Formats: sequence, structure tokens, C-alpha cells
Amino acid sequence: MTELIQLTGNKAEFSNYITDPIVLKEESRVCLNKASFSIPVIVSREIEFPFSGVGVDYTKTFFKVAINGVENEITYQNFFNAYDTLDTLQTVTIDEFYTGIFPCYVDNIATYRDDTGAFYNIPTFIECVAQACDTNFDYYKFSSESKYEPTNISEELFATNFTVNGKTIDQIKNFRRIVEFGLVGQYQPDKVTTTPSTVVAWVAADVDNFTTVGDGIVSVDANPAMAVCPNTFDPNGGYIAATPQINDAKACLGLVFMGKGQDDPLNITGVYQPENFDVGIEFTLLGSGERVLQIIDGNQTFVYYDSTTNAEVETVKPNYVPPNQIFTWDHNVDKFWFIVRKGRTMNGTTEFTTAILQGPGTTPQASTNRVIYVAKTTLNTSEIDIKCMAYSQGAGNGFDDWEFIPKTTDSEYEDEYLKLSTTESLDGIASADSLILTPVLNTASSWEFEDDFWNKIGITQEDGQFNIRSDINDAGWNKKLKWELPKNINKNYWFGQKYISGILDLATNPNYISFLRNSSVGYIGDIPREIAVSILDLPIDPNVGSFIGATNSEVFDAGNINKVVNYVQTEKDDLNLIDSRSINYVYEAFNLVYRKLHNQQKMPITQMKIKLGYKNFQNNKDQQIKNMEGIVKLEMIFD
Repeated sequence: MTELIQLTGNKAEFSNYITDPIVLKEESRVCLNKASFSIPVIVSREIEFPFSGVGVDYTKTFFKVAINGVENEITYQNFFNAYDTLDTLQTVTIDEFYTGIFPCYVDNIATYRDDTGAFYNIPTFIECVAQACDTNFDYYKFSSESKYEPTNISEELFATNFTVNGKTIDQIKNFRRIVEFGLVGQYQPDKVTTTPSTVVAWVAADVDNFTTVGDGIVSVDANPAMAVCPNTFDPNGGYIAATPQINDAKACLGLVFMGKGQDDPLNITGVYQPENFDVGIEFTLLGSGERVLQIIDGNQTFVYYDSTTNAEVETVKPNYVPPNQIFTWDHNVDKFWFIVRKGRTMNGTTEFTTAILQGPGTTPQASTNRVIYVAKTTLNTSEIDIKCMAYSQGAGNGFDDWEFIPKTTDSEYEDEYLKLSTTESLDGIASADSLILTPVLNTASSWEFEDDFWNKIGITQEDGQFNIRSDINDAGWNKKLKWELPKNINKNYWFGQKYISGILDLATNPNYISFLRNSSVGYIGDIPREIAVSILDLPIDPNVGSFIGATNSEVFDAGNINKVVNYVQTEKDDLNLIDSRSINYVYEAFNLVYRKLHNQQKMPITQMKIKLGYKNFQNNKDQQIKNMEGIVKLEMIFD
């Protein structure tokens, strides 16, 4: 007589009671007819950093990044500093970081919350790259914009807290996995604008009919006076600033954009020629005692015919904004800033933007300051230096409190873009209009396995292969570098684990998060190829009898049946699982395959005990599955 039994459970090992017992015939057989269950798996993709042996030198270059003609090296120390800045949860030393304790996390598999409500993430590789670049580039902002996919591992709230680096964690929220690295570089001249300024050091050689007084200049008399600032400021968000003192007639302050090839000094002579300014301000003391200002935005050329001389006359005048003298300022209070942002030939523009700020604040970012004008100046090249000049046409006029932002190294690099690179450096035209990441292999140093690291991160270092990652587009200043992760990233699996808490090592390392890596928590190197469905402890009726030499009748038990009924195969695509999720197993028999029970007598069944398991080939032992997802459904046929 054939019997069909349906069994359900929510664990990998469970029992079902049969309310209407069945009796199996002698030498019965069993077959798995149908199966449906899901097993959760936590996946962590990790790559070991290059590590150093004897004679550690963290100043060695890890990789280079070049953007729009500017290249900077990122050392091992720079990269660790970036990690240390981003990781606000843990404490780790640089020696620990590069000796295998901290693998290069590719995915941020969890977010941690402490009992104050603060959230923490363990930084990923690409986040550290972005932070290191952001620190080392003067006027580019870098960020990680990787492409993510959600996992289906659920959120967990802890009933009891645990402590990491003195922080009590009360919640873990499982995160997402990265499917594509994304590194974005954005032109951010505000980084330069907010750096500490330098005081202008005036000397007598810089002035004519001005005198130098401390950090300022004052006109000697009513005769025309001229001064040329000895310092050049940065064109990518840099500025020069001064406070005007207008006590007679008028004076002006402004900028002249000069080609870098113009290395000779300007001719400093007592004149009053504000039409020389590309951008400037003219300050005037009116007869009424009112002080007014006008913006100078370039100049205009006028040509007229002089009938008395029978000749054309050409004259150049400043282009005043507004055309009438109506703007005022607070004398002895307001300061004026000229903030410049640079255009670039390499992306088709040589337009410079100059913002003029006015106000009593001590920095241009002060809330009491305001932008009073923005000028745009188009030149034939962006490879320039900016000179600041001052004129006076009155006695006792001057400018005090001079300060400027010195020209940055990155701006010097960018000006070299027209020069062909003569070394392995990517400065200049080789990296124009692009974002490039180049690994550096220190083959002569003590650093090991650098090529293996970059190969696994997705930047091939094999001979003759593409050994950089680059993005070239016409998006102007901003660039995005992206690449998909390779398939050979090391993966760690915790099979049958649904919650991060189940794999945390809370005892060994109190200062940082680490995971248990033993079979008791389901840690395995590879996804099992099959799951065994077994019957456990199915009792066989005892044999009772008397034997010669026995003083009493004895009861003998032939034992219980423990038998693998069948194996459910893992789908091929799930064997290389890369994201934390549940693996679904579905089985339906097309050809019934029976296993003998070897029961010598009829066997009544009132309950069935089932186990789902697999062989862990790392230790050659049967492995327990800690958790199941949802309901386990099985259908067995007894014959």
C-alpha cells in the first residue's frame, strides 16, 4: 500500500506528528516526491590589501589619480588616513590595517546604530579612494557614487546590546551590495577659497608715489600713483582682498590677466590708468563728501575724427558698471574681495569668472558679506597669471589689510597641460579632459601582492593588458570613473545565517567589527552543491525473544532508521552567489527514486523527524543549517 505524507516546518530539523497513523509494510521504501524551501546566506566580498614585510614604508605610492591635467599620488599612508577619517565606529592602527586584520571591504554589508541614535558604516574601498583624493587635490571634490543593489536580508533589532570601541550598538541594518564602482571628480574651487590666506608683503620696489605702511600702501600726494602687488593668487577659487581708504579725489583697485609667458615685471610708474584692468573697482570721494564706487568690467575703445588735426583719434575708457556714480560703501569698514574661477582651453572655454564681494566680514564666506558683481572675461588662453594693481589720483589714498590665496600646486600642474609628458607621469595633455586611476607597483620595495590586489579589484596588471582605469568625456570640469567588479573577488559565505549578529565575533576584538569564521556559524568557502533531505530516528519495532543461557527474557532493539532520502541540487547560478539573500530550492521527482528502509516488520508511524543538511568539505563533517527562510515543505511517498 502506497502512502503519501506531506511535512512542513520552519527549521532545518523538525518533527511532524501524524494524527492518523500509518502502518508501513515489511521492507518498505521511501521517496522524496516534492520539496520547497529557502536558505538564507550572508555574503561578504573581500580582497586582501597589499602588505609589507620588514622595513615598512607607508610613504610608498599606492596609486595615482589624474583629472583634467592635474595628477596627485596617493600613498599607503594617505589611503589609511582616508579610512581612519571615514571610520567613526572603530579604532585601528596603520600596522593592523595593512597586516590582514582589515580586508578591503568591497561591500558595506551592514549599518550599525548605537544607543544615542548615531549610525556608522565600515568604509568601502572606493569610499576610501574618494576621501584620499578629496584630501590631496586642491580644487576638486571627489565622492563615491557606486551603483548598488539591495539585498533581501532583513533588518534586525537587538534584544541585548554589544559594545564596539566603547559604543553600545543596539541595531544592525543590513545594507546593499556594490555592482559597479563609481568615482566622481567635481570642480570645487570653494576648497581653495576657504583655505587660510596670506598677508601681502609690500616693498618699495612695488610702488611709485605710494608708500608702504605695514600691510598697506598710501599715496604720497595728489600726483598719480601706481602699485603692483608682488604676489600672484590662485585662479581656481583664489582671491586677493584689501580695504580702501579714500581721502581725496579717487583711487582704484583691479586685476590684470597675464599670459604665463610674460615673465618680465610690469612697468611701475606714476600713472592713473584704470582702463588697464580686466576687472576692477574705482572709488571716488565726491565734493559733497559722499564716497561712491563703480565696477570696471573691461574697457571700451572709442574712435573719432578730429577735424582740427584731420586725423582719427582712438581712446580707451573703462567700462563702468553702473554708468553713473550711485553705489556707496561703508568707509573704514567694508573690505573688497576679488574671487576668480578659471576657464580651461582643454574643454573649449577660456572664460574667467570674477566675483566681487563687499562687506565687514573677516573672510569672504562671512554672512555679513555680499556679492556685488560677477564679471566674465574671455581670453585666448587659460594659462595665465593674475596681477593685482592699484592706482591713486589724490593725496592720502590707500589700501590696507591686504591678503591673498597663493597659487596652488594643482593649478601649476594644470597650466602644464599643453606640454607633452616626458615621464610616466600623467600630468599635461596625457590626462587632459579625463579622469584616470593608475596603480603603482613597488616591485623594488617590501610591499607584496600589489598586482594581485589590483587584478582582483578590476584593474588588470598583467603584462600587455589594460593597467589603468580612465574616463574621457566632454562633460567639462566634472568627470566620473566607473567599472564593474570582476568575478574573481574573494567571497566569504555564512550559509544558513539570516542576521549579521549571528556571525559577529564580540569577544576577540573589542575595538572593531570582526566576523566569526568557523563551521559552527555556517562559515564555508563554497556554496553547497546539494542539500540532503534525511529521515531521523524512525523507530523500528523491537524484537523480543529468549536465548539460551539467558536467565530472563531480554528486549533487543534493532535501532532507529537514519537515512538520506534524496538530495536537492543547488541551482548553478547560485553557486557563485555575490549578494546576501536566500537561495530557493525547489524539487519535483520526474523519475521516482526509492530508498529501502530495511524494516523487517510492519512499522507504524506516528511522527516524522526531518533534517536538512550538507557536507562541509573544509572539515569533512555534516553541517547544521542554523536558520531557514519561511516554511519548509516536503512530500514523501512510502511504498
